[in-house]
Amino acid sequence: MPLLLCVLLLATNIGLVFRLRDMEENPTGDLPANTPFADNSQKGQITSDSSAESTSWKGWQSVRAAEDTRLYDRADEAGDRVGKVSADSLCAVTARENDWVYVRSMTSAGWARYSSFTPVGELYMAHEPEQIVPPQPLSVEHSARVDAIAEENNAVGLTLALIENGKVTRTHEYGLASIERSIPMTADTKIRIASISKVFTAMNAFAARDLGALTMEDDIGDILGYRVRNPRYEDTPITLNHLMTHTSSMYNIGYDNSIKQSLLSNSTYSNSAPGSESAWCYNNFGSGVIGAVTEKALDMTLLDFSGQYFLDRMGIDAAYHAKDIEAQDKIANLYVGSSLYRNVDAQLARVYPTTPGNSYAPYFGALTISAKDMASLITILINDGEYNGEYYISPLSVEEMEQTQLNLDGFDQCSILRRQTDMYGGRTLFYHTGNAQGVLSFACYDEQKKDGLVVIATGMNHERRDVKGIYSVCGDIADYCYNSVLGVQ
Repeated sequence: MPLLLCVLLLATNIGLVFRLRDMEENPTGDLPANTPFADNSQKGQITSDSSAESTSWKGWQSVRAAEDTRLYDRADEAGDRVGKVSADSLCAVTARENDWVYVRSMTSAGWARYSSFTPVGELYMAHEPEQIVPPQPLSVEHSARVDAIAEENNAVGLTLALIENGKVTRTHEYGLASIERSIPMTADTKIRIASISKVFTAMNAFAARDLGALTMEDDIGDILGYRVRNPRYEDTPITLNHLMTHTSSMYNIGYDNSIKQSLLSNSTYSNSAPGSESAWCYNNFGSGVIGAVTEKALDMTLLDFSGQYFLDRMGIDAAYHAKDIEAQDKIANLYVGSSLYRNVDAQLARVYPTTPGNSYAPYFGALTISAKDMASLITILINDGEYNGEYYISPLSVEEMEQTQLNLDGFDQCSILRRQTDMYGGRTLFYHTGNAQGVLSFACYDEQKKDGLVVIATGMNHERRDVKGIYSVCGDIADYCYNSVLGVQ
């Protein structure tokens, strides 16, 4: 039977205890080429192997269990046993205290003796945690310009968060979260952010990969438990990498059928071979399948995993299901123009499957979150997997997300992310856009300068785009910020 993930927040490490389904171990003990830390070409703050002898650190290092090893809730054999890892299991060490290390594996997580593990990759040192400073309001001058752009585009409401030096530093809000109740937008207002949800879904999939639950090259049918093939290419497995790059050969179909019915239907697939450039088709359905495959591999819903692995630990009140948000009074109504499209009660009433592997619709567009909290998630990518002194995904996973897979007309397709050179302020930016239910959204960042922004606008009844292909209300604000705010003394 699969083991369920359980969570244990450690007082000093804000750690987690994971219980995930058992996976077949690599019988040779060798790291496959697509396993994190299989080579030495990673990004991040790398130290020499001798750094592993330090008595105390936080970071990320891939290790393999030398023997069956018990895990404890603290760095003390008098502590409670919280799990174990089997001999030869691939694990990640994220902290060390003297002779003890905090270990995450596919089946569990906790503290164990360092001597029970053999390093198989570089040690990436985390920065010292800092007191998180709340973002400050945008200046009066800059606020006035952002408000003018929102008004020009007839937005009902808009929220903006800026990232500087890898941290969320400034926010701005315009308009209303509820016209009927005259509730203003605030920095804490949570909005269904449409397709920039896909970025967080991809981060969850790569986190699952880091824990050994799956690989990007797995046949998704092997994980889901039924054969998934384009009937014209029976010998070509469809992989997570294909889904990440929109080259699965699936059409962007509707959502009337169950995920299994859709994946087994011949009409779901085009004439192009999975993985080919001709198979590229921007695909909500395929992006939702990423979430379904990930939760099936983890044997828990992505709602639960994302909450426990990312959001709870980061102090973020957000969810793919609005009903799981604690501060529901901070959720915004959704408008198309000034007409109400979906109020908060309707958002809370949405029902999704709770069996892992059966749900996909929330994962391509239903993340409900504030702009500043989405910006905090983006800083994990900017900082090579790290947030405030703790790694959430490996530096190699961030590198893979940012690696160009296809050169398309107007942009490079990476893993969910897109990349353009000579964007706002002449920057090279990784980004994603969103458009659904009257919401236009944009999240972007400059990997080199470590800055970025998140814009979410509601009440939009047009889809005008700028010369970069970005929705104008978001692009005009990004252009202004990159030329007049970010990096400007």
